[in-house]
Amino acid sequence: MRTFRFCFLWAPALVFLAAAGADGDVIIFKDGFSLQGKITQENEPYKDPLSDNVVVLQKGFIMLDDVARRISFSHTELGSVNKNDPSNNLEIVKQDFRLGRQFAAQLPGILEMDEATPWDAKWERL
Repeated sequence: MRTFRFCFLWAPALVFLAAAGADGDVIIFKDGFSLQGKITQENEPYKDPLSDNVVVLQKGFIMLDDVARRISFSHTELGSVNKNDPSNNLEIVKQDFRLGRQFAAQLPGILEMDEATPWDAKWERL
């Protein structure tokens, strides 16, 4: 009982402490489909030898990471990117502990099977 009381009292505090922030970039494809997550793309800095300016060259596919999956797509499929989404302040809540079932009541059975009927020639019940 003491463990259950501890989990019940500290659960709300642990949920807020275990929350992690998520980037909320919203991308909209050309067909109107939108996804939200953190956008990454491989890039390479290039220094111009004549002017000494450094330019970042984008390479490869664009990748969207939304914690549950990673989606890669070409820049030709991309319509627009919204990096100023108001849902940037949302937090992911992850429960790292499990409450025991020691106080759970026994569930009644759904079906009761008294007897099984015999099979016919097509292996179907009579």
